[in-house]
Amino acid sequence: MVSHEKRIKLDWSKPVSIFFFGDLQEGQEGFSKEMWEAFKAEVLGTPRSYAIGLGDYSDWLRPTMRARLGEAVAHDDSSRQQLDNMVRRDQDKFLDVFSFLEGKIIGLHSGHHEWDFGDGTNSTQRMCSAFKAPYLGWSALNRIVFELPIYKNSKPNSSTYNIFSMHGSGNGRSIGSDVNWLVNNVFSAREANCYVKGHSCKAACSIIRRDHPKMKGPPGYYEKIYQLICCGGFHNGWTDGWHSSYVERAGFVPQPLSWAVLRITLGQHTGKKRNSFNKHCASLDVEAVSRTSGMGISFDK
Repeated sequence: MVSHEKRIKLDWSKPVSIFFFGDLQEGQEGFSKEMWEAFKAEVLGTPRSYAIGLGDYSDWLRPTMRARLGEAVAHDDSSRQQLDNMVRRDQDKFLDVFSFLEGKIIGLHSGHHEWDFGDGTNSTQRMCSAFKAPYLGWSALNRIVFELPIYKNSKPNSSTYNIFSMHGSGNGRSIGSDVNWLVNNVFSAREANCYVKGHSCKAACSIIRRDHPKMKGPPGYYEKIYQLICCGGFHNGWTDGWHSSYVERAGFVPQPLSWAVLRITLGQHTGKKRNSFNKHCASLDVEAVSRTSGMGISFDK
């Protein structure tokens, strides 16, 4: 697991939006260029926007097929180099798809559909190098430190929000089973403020409250709210008029194309006594939403 920190300035009435995206499998039939363009338009149209990639950006074979191909060229360095060069040339064209995210990427996760180069790196690491973005591996704890407005004698002047993100595993056929996987395997074991996974292409945002015992003052509990996000994706395994993909042949349930957004606003709670920083009683107001575009019911249906 990777752990890293990102510092972001947060001011009154100027929310920060963190977009989660993944499972494009660009290059394979079923990738929705239209949905990706809608995602691009929202990111570019949103002030103070950032992004975390959850893996499977392109399709350079599933792990089982990569292993078989690797065995075939294991003792042929020349053939392996040729394959690596082919992937690099293909990826150079593919990087243009992500160019609008440059400078906004908090980090990129690896996934199932990537390429392992002979030098020990993979295609996701090559993307990170191109965009000067942190490589998050399979799972990561992202410590987001929001730098708050500074007032005279104010304490603190920053607030920390932890996001546990991962590409994900599991193939639950229903939304409930996918959320349960996240709760049982991740939320139950690690402390964070927000938990995000990709891989299954299901879109869901859930909220969980947990009561923690007070360590000071009168005994009792204080509540803490957690955001759980299943991100969705940009690949339609059930195509209309094209060749069937492995998703359709396996009978997996069709899923809506989508991405997710975490919006963080500097909240203000007033009180009777308002001195120094308590004039605003700063807090982080957080909202998680699943986003889709152009997938509603049209009037001619």
